[in-house]
Amino acid sequence: MISPGVANSSRPMTAPQQPVYQYIPILNREKTENNEFYWRDQVKNQIETNNKQMERSDVHIYVSKRDDPLTNLREVLRTLSNSEAFRYMKQCRLMVAKLKKCWVDVNEEVKSLTKNKEYLESALDHIRKDLIINKETTDNRLHRPATEPNEDKVDDTLEFEKQTLLGIKRNLESLLKPVQEHLYKLDELRERVYKLGKERAVVTDLICQCLTQSMRSFDKAVANKNKPSQINTKLFKSQTTLFNNESLIDASQSSLIQIGPLSAFTAESVDIIREADVKIQEGRDLRLKSKLLIKDSIESAKQTSLIVNDQFLRKIEDTLLLSKNLNVSSSENRLAQNRAIRWQDLNNISYKYTLGPEKSSNLFTYERLDRPIVSIFQKHPGNQLPEAQEISKGSDLLNNSLVKSEQHIRTLKVIGKKMDQNAKEKEFQHSLDTSLLRRRRELADHRWVPEKYVKK
Repeated sequence: MISPGVANSSRPMTAPQQPVYQYIPILNREKTENNEFYWRDQVKNQIETNNKQMERSDVHIYVSKRDDPLTNLREVLRTLSNSEAFRYMKQCRLMVAKLKKCWVDVNEEVKSLTKNKEYLESALDHIRKDLIINKETTDNRLHRPATEPNEDKVDDTLEFEKQTLLGIKRNLESLLKPVQEHLYKLDELRERVYKLGKERAVVTDLICQCLTQSMRSFDKAVANKNKPSQINTKLFKSQTTLFNNESLIDASQSSLIQIGPLSAFTAESVDIIREADVKIQEGRDLRLKSKLLIKDSIESAKQTSLIVNDQFLRKIEDTLLLSKNLNVSSSENRLAQNRAIRWQDLNNISYKYTLGPEKSSNLFTYERLDRPIVSIFQKHPGNQLPEAQEISKGSDLLNNSLVKSEQHIRTLKVIGKKMDQNAKEKEFQHSLDTSLLRRRRELADHRWVPEKYVKK
């Protein structure tokens, strides 16, 4: 369509005036008239073509005024390009700030998990040392005396302690492996975040590197986008909320930012932040689980050690009591031997007195069986004295008593020797258990190197 201005600016079309010579009589010249008509049509066509072209030109000018660039095109394009580049740089700066905060969070989690891994290794080392102490105690108690039982309550408690420590060791080792694997994953993730942040920070060299203000503005915009009626003042109360990685995910979900391969917020950046949040939460769960397991393991190991030590004390008390009783019985046995020996000496003397001297010539007159008073008494028939038979019986009785005394003395000596040997063995067992208990208490602080206790 032609604008009114253009229509008004064009000259009006008027009907051609009748030439003057049309009233002049013309001769019959057909060839001349044809030439004149052709001449007039040519002029008329030229005028119409000119009018159309002028209209087209005016329309083009009107359209050009609206669509064609102005004379300051280069300045405008330069300003727009700088604005776009500056906006992209600020977005990249925000992305770099998020990635740096993500790197810091991952790095802190790596440090915390590494310290937790050291605690796990220390607890596992303590359990291994307890197993070495248990094995050393068990091996040393194999050298017990023959009179001691092969297995007692101390051996049962040592076996219980061994099984308990082996179970704790398996639990710690089963948890230490995923902790190490998670540390490798976190280290790889930290390296990826660092490389991505370095790549995103290439375009931020010409703008201010104040990351805190940009993060504040972004978090405030996200808060206002989510809750326009309530300003989240908690965003400015702590330093941690200023660098909340969840705000970037919330902004991507609420279409506050555009995520694309050519945008400042690439899908890789958002995905790596989400992955970092997941890995950090997994690391926290592992640290909590490790903390509880270490606490339970230490308490269980201490409890079993106290049970073994208490059983050692009971065994030592019983052994000491038995040793004292054996010493008292051995003393009484020696007293009984002395009494038996004295009684044997008295019986031996009596037996010798009863037998009399070796030669009859050495007998006194009053000691002889045919002394005068007995000879006179036996002059009557039937008068017999049982002196000889009684002397014979007494000699036999004394002889039997001497034999029995000798047997009793021999038996008392054998029993006394066994009791002395048993008392010595009890003392040896007492000293062995005491030294083992002292050794266990000395090594209970785990401040020793286990290599010298390991058999190579």
